[in-house]
Amino acid sequence: MNQLSFIADIELKPLVKLIRMLGINCRYDGGMSLPEIITIATSEQRILLTLKSIAATQKLNVFRFSSYEPIGQLRQLNKAFNLKDLAAPFSRCLICNAELIETQPTPDVPNSVLKRNIPVYRCTECRRLFWHGTHIERMKDQLLEAGIVF
Repeated sequence: MNQLSFIADIELKPLVKLIRMLGINCRYDGGMSLPEIITIATSEQRILLTLKSIAATQKLNVFRFSSYEPIGQLRQLNKAFNLKDLAAPFSRCLICNAELIETQPTPDVPNSVLKRNIPVYRCTECRRLFWHGTHIERMKDQLLEAGIVF
């Protein structure tokens, strides 16, 4: 993989959503075992995000958090990797990590969104629809709290 990408272990689910808000590739599957996560991290050249003491190797890049709080973890990750320079905010699905593409509104888009004539995005994998509603400001506030300003 050419761009920076992560894989998070099971303890970091809340952090994963924050990373994906930034549009940064972060794989997560709560059903994977640690050996499976390590295998994927090495084969896909992803940085393993964890709270555990796992030794990095020549093939495995590990980032260990000292904070147990998601905003604090994002702060640590931002300090280490300058995430703002890598970010494409709100361009990934928060659920499955795939990229979003702009699409035409469908009947399942609320009328309030249609009336405001704002762009609608579809996940390329799970097909969920997204748009920039009032929740975007709350999400931006979370990123700001972690020291990431856009």
